[in-house]
Amino acid sequence: MKIEENRSLEQLEGKPYNCPDTDMESGTVSRWHNLYPMPLSAYEPGDIRFMIGQQTGCLHLVPLALRILSQNMLLETDYYPGDLLKAVLTIPPAFWAAHPLLLTDARRVLARERPQMEAPGEYSPTGKNVNKLYEAFFIGDLPPAYDPGSDLQ
Repeated sequence: MKIEENRSLEQLEGKPYNCPDTDMESGTVSRWHNLYPMPLSAYEPGDIRFMIGQQTGCLHLVPLALRILSQNMLLETDYYPGDLLKAVLTIPPAFWAAHPLLLTDARRVLARERPQMEAPGEYSPTGKNVNKLYEAFFIGDLPPAYDPGSDLQ
């Protein structure tokens, strides 16, 4: 899949983000509002992790995440080593079922680093068990969908 990095998620998805302006906006909502109309080329790895975690634009962001993960599987974007990896591993199964070629790509890219993931304890310094999620991703025991009404289709 060709990634159109000069375009925003708003343009790629064809959905304006028509959310009401409010002074009571949370940090999460504010960050989402800032990122959605921004060209993907301006995204930092933490922005990709954030939007995937919000289940927004996964079809366009997963290839970018895989490119980053192929260079540094355990990159710490905002919270802990492997937080971008965890965001990809916890994308609901409905997304992967709808995009089997992307799932194949993800498994291919992530499998290259499998030996790195096998070192005990080193990859969950904050108690986030990325190793279990990683193993489940490969055996097909993907976690249940978080929100069946999400835009992941």
